[in-house]
Amino acid sequence: MNTFLRLDDYIAPGYGLQVTGDMEIRTADLSGETSATARVDQGVKPKTLSVSLTVPYVEQGSLRKLVRIAEARDADGSLHIYRVANATANVAGVRQARFTDHVRWREMEGAAAWAVTFTLREHASAPERVEQREAAKTATAQTSRGATVTSGEGASDGSFQNVLRYIDKELR
Repeated sequence: MNTFLRLDDYIAPGYGLQVTGDMEIRTADLSGETSATARVDQGVKPKTLSVSLTVPYVEQGSLRKLVRIAEARDADGSLHIYRVANATANVAGVRQARFTDHVRWREMEGAAAWAVTFTLREHASAPERVEQREAAKTATAQTSRGATVTSGEGASDGSFQNVLRYIDKELR
């Protein structure tokens, strides 16, 4: 069981923290109307972390701060990207993430607390960094050091071309 979730310098409040990781490996069916099992790889999508925890009513300021952390934006207006420290996140290689999809809190029946859930999506995933490196590699133009060869009237273009010229002369 995870004991904490740290996002930059912020530690998620409450108790009963549960972090679930999810990784989507997208493929597409190539079989069409046949019974073939061929599939095409469409890549590994960024990992997501589903987080659930419980925040007691007496810590309502902690829940308020969590909501503010979730809606924080950078200077360019995009959602803030957090450094993630958590055993479940780190075992999958998730180092940076941002809030995505939802942040929910609901009153728990029979307890003076809120059940809180939210989702974090990985930023700059390993597959994404590999794709960016591969896209950055550019092809080098090939050059030759020799002179351009052109075929002239008397040049030898190979036996097939010579046969065609002979037949053409004879037919005239």
